[in-house]
This record gives sequence, structure tokens and C-alpha cells, in this order.
Amino acid sequence: MNSFTEKLNFSSKKNSSILCVGLDIHPEVTPENQIINFAKKIIESTHDLVCAYKINLSFFEIYGSSGIKTMEQLISYIKNTAPNIPIIGDGKRGDIASSNEMYSKAIFETWKFDAATINAFGGEDSIKPFTKYQEKGIFIWCKSSNPSSKDFQDLNVVSGIEKPQQFYKTIAHKSIKWNINNNLGLVVGGTYHNHLKEIVEICPNMKILVPGIGKQGGDLKQTISTSPENLIISSSRSIIYPENDKSNYNIRKAAEKINSEINSFR
Repeated sequence: MNSFTEKLNFSSKKNSSILCVGLDIHPEVTPENQIINFAKKIIESTHDLVCAYKINLSFFEIYGSSGIKTMEQLISYIKNTAPNIPIIGDGKRGDIASSNEMYSKAIFETWKFDAATINAFGGEDSIKPFTKYQEKGIFIWCKSSNPSSKDFQDLNVVSGIEKPQQFYKTIAHKSIKWNINNNLGLVVGGTYHNHLKEIVEICPNMKILVPGIGKQGGDLKQTISTSPENLIISSSRSIIYPENDKSNYNIRKAAEKINSEINSFR
């Protein structure tokens, strides 16, 4: 199994899971010198309960070169310990084509992530450097989970269609056209289940990475009801910092609870 889709389908079926654990290891809770040991605890506690892991690059970039080395150690550990579970590099990279050529090489060739999150604000030519990696998964940032996402993402725009529509819908429509290698998906916040429903109706066959469940307040039942088999539910703090207790037992217990809830609604 080499492709992101193959890995995702295998791990999802094997573990009866559409849960992705986000490794957002916060410096105010876990000091830099404890990151790798803590991350190993998370993997050991959850690798049979998840369909994917998501590494948010910002939580490692904050430490500079030492943080990047730690991230590389973590990627290597996951690939050795749970080789069939895909790793998503969450950096939401977005720039002109020449810059994204370098970003895509860093994400997919240097760090060997199985998938990446990207920002498509620069249009089609800016995402082509990512989509040319046919075996990799690419998740376009479509509707984010934060409250002020409406400042731009909910604005009506005109883009060669009959009538104006919200920007997030335009991104969804465009993603269908751009998906020539069948490796595109979308990022849609679980805090906006009505928007998620609309996006699923536009892109019924695309995988959708859904952050915002848990600490951000996304409603799990309403989220799952939109498209139970095409969602990847991402949860970070609710699992890795359950009630501020970082023990293996409670991390696993938190993951089991969320995965069980997800499956009860599927």
C-alpha cells in the first residue's frame, strides 16, 4: 500500500474508524524536551482506533530547526510503528506556483507525508504542484472552523456561474474541476454543519477532513449525518489532553469514547 487512499481505506476498515487524531502538542502543556515521548504515548494508545494521524506543522515550527527534527522523528516513528496509517501534514500551504513547487516537495518528498492541507486562494495553477503527486491526498481549505471565517468565506462571489454564491461553495465547485487525479478532498469545519451539508451535496464523492469537533464545539451527530462514509473526523485536544491528563490510559479512553460515538452515528 503506497497511496494515501489505499492506506486510508485499509486503516478505516481495519480499525472501524473515521477518526483522525491531531498531534497538536501545545508548548504551554508539553515542553519541547517531552514532545517525542508524549507523541509516542499517543501513537501507542490510539493506533488501533484511528484511520489517520494529522501533524500540524506550526506546533513544531515554533521551535525552529530542533522542532523540525522532532517532527521528523515523529513521522519516522509512526511509519515504523503503524505503517498502514496515513499521516496528514497540516500546513495549509498556499502561494504562487513556483513557491508551491517547493512547498509540495517539502511536504511529500522531504517529509514524506501521505497527504497535505493546502490553501487554494491563488487559484488552479497554485495547487497543481501538489495535485501532480497522484499517490498523495490533498485537502483544500474550503470552510474553516473559526468564527471569523465568515469574513471572507461566506462572501458572495461571481465566477462564471448563473448567480453569485458564497466563496466556500465556489471553492467546492472548482475542486471538482481540479480533481483530475482523484486525489483532492476538502477541509470543512465541524462547527458549521449546515455549510458542511451544502458542500457534501456539491462534492458527494470527495473525502472531507472535518476539524472542530471537541474543544471547538462542533456537533458530532449533526456532522456525521451529512455524509458518514466520506468524512474524516479530526480531533486533537479532546483526545491528547483529556481533562489535562496526559496518561496513556486516559488518552486511549478519550479516543475510544469519540470513536464509539462516531460509529454510533454512522
